[in-house]
Amino acid sequence: MFNWWTFFFQIVNFVVVVYILYRVLFRPVRDMILKRRTEIERSRADIEKERSEAEALKKEFEEKLREVDTLRKTTLETARTEALKERERILSDTKADIEKEREKLRKLIEDERRRLYEEVKKKGIELSAELSGRILASIVDSTIDRILIHKTLDRLKSLSDSEKEEILSGTDSCTVRVGSAFPLDDETKKEITRIVEETFGCKTDSEFTVIPELIGGIMVRIGSRVFDGTIKGNIDRVVERLRG
Repeated sequence: MFNWWTFFFQIVNFVVVVYILYRVLFRPVRDMILKRRTEIERSRADIEKERSEAEALKKEFEEKLREVDTLRKTTLETARTEALKERERILSDTKADIEKEREKLRKLIEDERRRLYEEVKKKGIELSAELSGRILASIVDSTIDRILIHKTLDRLKSLSDSEKEEILSGTDSCTVRVGSAFPLDDETKKEITRIVEETFGCKTDSEFTVIPELIGGIMVRIGSRVFDGTIKGNIDRVVERLRG
């Protein structure tokens, strides 16, 4: 049989239990949930803030990376440009140095070639002169010697008055020194002395010397003036002209 009092007390007990649970558990749990929700909201806000800051840092970092990359590219380009300029400068300097050394070498070779040419030329002239002297010495006889002597005497007789005065002004005597390749006979000596006296108008004191190296002809010295009609003298003059 249904008992209303029992039902009533059960209802009262349920209400009391609910009240107790509300007072003891529900409010703390609700407060805890609200507190937790608040903390979660705060954490979410902090997370959002941190995310925003992280995004900002990321953007800043990416911007820095772009700046660094731009700086790297600029630095590399500048370094490459400077390296190319330095390379061109070094190549230019090296080329200039090589050209200078080449010019020095060319000049050295040219100087050496000229020196060798002059040396060979000198040796050739000396050998030619020596050979010519030997050949002429082997063929010169008294006839050729006589012809050469007369050519020298003709040169004396053809002197102008001014030349005679110039020759005599340089000496206080009329001494004549004659060198010949062969011994001169008395007649030739007298002829030489006579021509000198007639030419210069003074008494002549003549000295005669045999010099075989003259090869042929005579060499007449009056004061400081020398009239060289010898073969050696002619060879020497040719050699001097060839030497330039």
